[in-house]
Amino acid sequence: MGKDTFKADFEAIKRQVDSNTCVIVASCPDYPFGNFDPIEKIAKLAQSWGIGCHSDCCLGSYVNPFIEELGYDLE
Repeated sequence: MGKDTFKADFEAIKRQVDSNTCVIVASCPDYPFGNFDPIEKIAKLAQSWGIGCHSDCCLGSYVNPFIEELGYDLE
């Protein structure tokens, strides 16, 4: 997690994945800060390793369809 942004650190995730990794879990958005992990990058990383990727959307199920319309930048 980035210390200043409280967002997932993709480069740190990438360094941790190896042949023992079976799934990468990300949040969209996380709770309690409402940050969006770089889901597309994480999913592509998981796919390149042939492992699972889970995107947890506990709150996102309600807001994600409208998030860009509301003016939030997901990058």
